[in-house]
Amino acid sequence: MEIEILPTKVLALDFLANITAQHSELELKLTKLKSLSLYGSETRQYLFQLNVLIGYVSAHFATEEKLMQNFDYQMFLKHKQNHSDFVNKLTNFSNDIVEGKMTNLNTVTTFIEFWFEKHDLDFDIALESFMTKVAV
Repeated sequence: MEIEILPTKVLALDFLANITAQHSELELKLTKLKSLSLYGSETRQYLFQLNVLIGYVSAHFATEEKLMQNFDYQMFLKHKQNHSDFVNKLTNFSNDIVEGKMTNLNTVTTFIEFWFEKHDLDFDIALESFMTKVAV
């Protein structure tokens, strides 16, 4: 019986470690984006880093969503929708910057910072709690 339970616990622990590492990487990418917006860097540098962030969060969200599905996480659909809405918003920001419709890069960065804080409070803390219970 222990052999059947162990893979689930190992997967849950691996998930927690992987997500924690990815969250740290997201913080680094956001810090870089923030410094570019605060110190008046060229728009193209900011846009490049924004698109790097979009790619990274898309991969991160896919990892989270796959594991939420594997564990039949009750909040999966709401969590996934929140991810999708965020990526769409970032993509719209990117397009607006390219088209010259968005020139205040601090607005974009502030939105991203607040979104991550709210997402963590509204979604990720509950997910981590769920996964911790699965791992124990």
